[in-house]
Amino acid sequence: MIILPSLLLCFAFRLTREFNQLLILLISYWAMFHLVWHNPYKIPLNKQLLTTAIAILLPLNIILHNVLKERGIISRHGLLRMLATVGQIFLLACLLWFGSKTMHRPLGVSITSLLEFRGLQVPQLALLGFIAALAVIS
Repeated sequence: MIILPSLLLCFAFRLTREFNQLLILLISYWAMFHLVWHNPYKIPLNKQLLTTAIAILLPLNIILHNVLKERGIISRHGLLRMLATVGQIFLLACLLWFGSKTMHRPLGVSITSLLEFRGLQVPQLALLGFIAALAVIS
């Protein structure tokens, strides 16, 4: 995989922005591969919620990490960025843990109904998020 050597290079050159984005991409790929596409662990979970959350959080994280200043990985600011990433992963894991395969409302909250705007589907929102992320990057 090309992401692991890239993570090492980002760590060596203290590139916080790229390091966090690559780490989020690696975790997202692992979650999609092992929990949605193949699921060798036979964990019953709401795959639609996981896919929707990754599709929305990925462009938001790209925008967030590109707007913030570059201050190093080991600094206080870099560790706060890493803590925010771990917090998102923990929150998503809690939502998936408390929601089952048949329950589409984990913790009594319907995530997809909150994100729909007059028939607009969540993947279209994710596409708009990626377009916004591309606008911020360039």
